[in-house]
Amino acid sequence: MAVTALPVAVGMASVRQDPETSFQPASLLFVLLVMVFGAMGEELLFHGYAFQLLLRKLGAFQTLLPVGVLFAAAHANNLSASPLSFFNTFLWGGFLGFCFLRSGDLWLPFGVHLGWNWSLPLLGANVSGFKMVTTGLLMDWRAGELWSGGEYGPEASVLTTLVLPLLVWALVKAPVATSRPDLFDTVEE
Repeated sequence: MAVTALPVAVGMASVRQDPETSFQPASLLFVLLVMVFGAMGEELLFHGYAFQLLLRKLGAFQTLLPVGVLFAAAHANNLSASPLSFFNTFLWGGFLGFCFLRSGDLWLPFGVHLGWNWSLPLLGANVSGFKMVTTGLLMDWRAGELWSGGEYGPEASVLTTLVLPLLVWALVKAPVATSRPDLFDTVEE
């Protein structure tokens, strides 16, 4: 919400009802289901079995960086992608990997990923270049593309770049129960 609600609160953006759509509970539920499967699929792909094997063999830093690049590359051809959206998506890929390291399972990165993707369209912001109609609201930015992310959405904005270090700090400070992934105990060196 820091990249949507905060800009509205300080006057960088406003939210209005879209004259072409209205709130549809079925649409809200459908988009939520799409987001659940999308976030879970990406987490399984990028932070699942292969990621965990690489963590065990190479270590955290040597795994987080290349997987972050792959995560960003997977989003590089989205509508209205930019160098800043690529950089922020790389940072997000690393952050989601750090969520796995912090918790030892996929539930935390899945929840964070879903929460991010789900919260953006609630106030009418685009998600990774896609418009998801959930509440019938539209976000109108008064700030330039550097702050709004343009048609890609806030993920291509400086706001996201600034929020990510705060999220890392919050994750470090959060009382997260950490478990050792079972995979680390079952794979031979």
